[in-house]
Amino acid sequence: MKSMHAWRQRCAVVVGLTIALALTLTPAAAAKPDDDDTVMDLRFAGTFINAVNYVAPGNPGVVQSAALGQFKTKGSPGDGELTLFDGKTGAPIFNFDCCDGPFGCLAIPVIENPLIFTFNDLSLLFATTAPTGGELCVDLATGSSTGTIDIVFTGGRGRFAGATGEAVIVAEVEPVRGSEGSLSGETGTIVGTIVLP
Repeated sequence: MKSMHAWRQRCAVVVGLTIALALTLTPAAAAKPDDDDTVMDLRFAGTFINAVNYVAPGNPGVVQSAALGQFKTKGSPGDGELTLFDGKTGAPIFNFDCCDGPFGCLAIPVIENPLIFTFNDLSLLFATTAPTGGELCVDLATGSSTGTIDIVFTGGRGRFAGATGEAVIVAEVEPVRGSEGSLSGETGTIVGTIVLP
């Protein structure tokens, strides 16, 4: 009887050690291959200022027009602000497909769009338009627009130093009428993945 009891105890110990050893030898990276990835899932709202004049780098005396965006952001990886400079777009193309307006739309290719995310902990995340670019669709009847822009992350400061990855901006823009029509309200989402070194 005593030998049977001892045998059961030894079996329990062997089974317990086998399970513990298996758990110890299972690499954590295999269970979570994306430990260095951070999900970006932000909502944003703010102001888009059209017709900002600036002197083009490398072209002294040449004044160009662009747009500047200032937005509040909420969500992952933290609340903060976003500054966007719309420096380069392609030629507008008349298009009836990208909106429902009775007078048609203008499809404007987005080529260059540097961005800086400033988070509440004072970390910075830098981004720019991806090679795939994006498009802004302007309803000619209302002046409102929608846009989708692919971006890539190009580094940062604080917790985002050396960051890479990509995201997609989806936005809705509503003009605030004035004598110049140069101010718009913009809302949208930014969803993607930040890869940390």
